[in-house]
Amino acid sequence: MTKSSILLIGGSGFLGTALAEGLSRRGWQVGIYDRLPPRSLKGNVETFIGELSEPALIQRALARYPRVVYLAQAAATAPVADRLLSTFTRNLEIFLRILDEATRANVQEFTLFSSGGAVYGEPKQLPVREDDPKHPMSPYGVLKMTMEMYLAMVAASTGFRHLCLRPSNPYGPGQNFEGAQGLVAISMARIARGQPLLMLGDGSAIKDYVYIDDFVDAVIRLLDVSETSGPFNIGSGQGRSVREVIDLVSKTVGKNAILEIKPAQAGDVQSSVLAIDRITSMAGWKPTTAFEEGLAATWRWMSPKL
Repeated sequence: MTKSSILLIGGSGFLGTALAEGLSRRGWQVGIYDRLPPRSLKGNVETFIGELSEPALIQRALARYPRVVYLAQAAATAPVADRLLSTFTRNLEIFLRILDEATRANVQEFTLFSSGGAVYGEPKQLPVREDDPKHPMSPYGVLKMTMEMYLAMVAASTGFRHLCLRPSNPYGPGQNFEGAQGLVAISMARIARGQPLLMLGDGSAIKDYVYIDDFVDAVIRLLDVSETSGPFNIGSGQGRSVREVIDLVSKTVGKNAILEIKPAQAGDVQSSVLAIDRITSMAGWKPTTAFEEGLAATWRWMSPKL
């Protein structure tokens, strides 16, 4: 007997695939709805492949799954002028269409993957808590904050349970090391290949990193606790500078990094560390994987692929 049925919208990427596998292992019936199929997926997972704006496909997928996790996103974090309109309008339009269809389908629960750094902006104190002021500094942050507000409003009027997950920087096996985002994976691949690694700024920016297995465990624990709702940070509660991360990756790989240094971009958050007291209190979760241990596991997975 399956534990429950859940649909991951935009679930073919790194986070969605890892979550789908974790849920499947724990007895959930899982569906993935995305534009492209997952590159690699273990477990019994149903897929719906097509544009996220197709009403017929949205309705067919939602009819089979009473719980929804929304991971879809295609946006840059920096406020690039020629992306302002497309970044905000297109992504918000798709989200609202799916949220509307979800209410029509009478879903029991809607979980949004938000952002653990972009929605807060530059915090006045660290670690930053869920109820601290939000001052997003990029279109991506404004978009995620807007999506959170729409979801809370709709949930209040319809009565379904809602969660807004604010992750830090998940990393680990399965992450795309050929992409444009993901410091750990990208730096590991480029250092191993002897390629220059772009570092924006002086490397002093502090971010929070959480290992993918810990991250998946956190999400599933929140889904399991029916009394929880609203926003939850998911991170390590510890900050590491970009320079420190690069040095530790270099040590793991056994090669020195060749750095290409350029000025930091406007809209980049200098310091972001997430308080995890709320998820610990409500779901009994704490990360268990030390950063160096996570790096070693990531390297074991990645090294044969380079």
